[in-house]
Amino acid sequence: MTDAPFQTWLATLPALGYERIWISNNLPGLRKRFDDTGGAAMPACPAPPERARDRYEEL
Repeated sequence: MTDAPFQTWLATLPALGYERIWISNNLPGLRKRFDDTGGAAMPACPAPPERARDRYEEL
């Protein structure tokens, strides 16, 4: 199922901010994206959204 170019492409993802668990959970979609884009680089992982303030946290 995996080949050397795909493995190399996957190895670049942690440096872009993607967590390994996210990568492993999304392998089928990543494989499709790799095949559809010809191995184009993924964009950097967006920063997580700011945590919403919990009104009850201060109680």
